[in-house]
Amino acid sequence: MLHLDHVIGAKEAAELWNVTEGHMKNLCADGEVVAKKVGNAWVIEKNQPHIAIKQHLKIITGAPFIKSASIFSTYDEYKKVTINYISSFDEYVKENKESKMTNDDYQEYFWTGDKINKILAIEPARILNKFPETDEVEIVLPFNGKVNKVSVKRESLNQYLGYKIEDLSFKDQTWHENFLKDTSSKVQRAKLIKEFS
Repeated sequence: MLHLDHVIGAKEAAELWNVTEGHMKNLCADGEVVAKKVGNAWVIEKNQPHIAIKQHLKIITGAPFIKSASIFSTYDEYKKVTINYISSFDEYVKENKESKMTNDDYQEYFWTGDKINKILAIEPARILNKFPETDEVEIVLPFNGKVNKVSVKRESLNQYLGYKIEDLSFKDQTWHENFLKDTSSKVQRAKLIKEFS
């Protein structure tokens, strides 16, 4: 829904999101952003999250098993990303009738290599790192009758870590030298998850 007090044109939105105006118009036409065509011009909701957050959610760990993802924003105030994973293999099959995945594949995916704790510990931090405009990430991942959930607020995570997650970079290796090092073991991930469960 568009709020007239918070709309901008395609050129201004492109500058705001650091994309070309043509790309912005394509995103509008494809329904990837909250926008409405008025005559020949696109009117775009200014305060929606960066389109890259939506695109990032398509590639995070366990993306095929995401049931829903919402990006909540209150007009330049508080921004939260909520990710809900499917609750069972049966639910996955209902949504993906053509999939060749078996229940064994599904079970192995989440059991192998501490996968659930890796998702809960690392994915919120990745989103908070990559999208500094986001204030909180919540992930709900039900599996085999247990609901695994974290709600990670930027300020609390930074306090817990002792450094700012948004200051880390893949390019200069600070992401690897700090955060990945601090979450490299099962014990470290479990401790972080307990803090934010």
